[in-house]
Amino acid sequence: ILDDLRIQPALSVVSLTGQLTEGEEGGINIDGLLLAYMLSEEAMSIVIVLQEVCRLDEPPVVCQLMGGAFTNATPEDAFNLFVNFMGSFDARIVDGLPRECDMSSDGDDACNAVSICMQVGFESVVLTD
Repeated sequence: ILDDLRIQPALSVVSLTGQLTEGEEGGINIDGLLLAYMLSEEAMSIVIVLQEVCRLDEPPVVCQLMGGAFTNATPEDAFNLFVNFMGSFDARIVDGLPRECDMSSDGDDACNAVSICMQVGFESVVLTD
């Protein structure tokens, strides 16, 4: 849905769990899960980039999914649309550690991060001349 757009968000409290298997010529293959959190500040950075690319003549498919309201909104309003698209803030990161949060609060216990869980796979390759 992002076409050729590459977004490399900074993630917090990242862990990779899974199974390691032997690959070609002693390499390692990984089949696992990437678990992490995206903080609100990083979400805003992504919103600004997405709004710019959604205004291009040939925007990525994700822009159609988010709709014109996202593209034409202020960054603050687009931020709320983006967070809802991601599933909403569901965690709080304090001093680099996840904590419980109140999803309905705007106070000190408010959620400030989106939980991310992605299946990942890596296969070793042998480079030749």
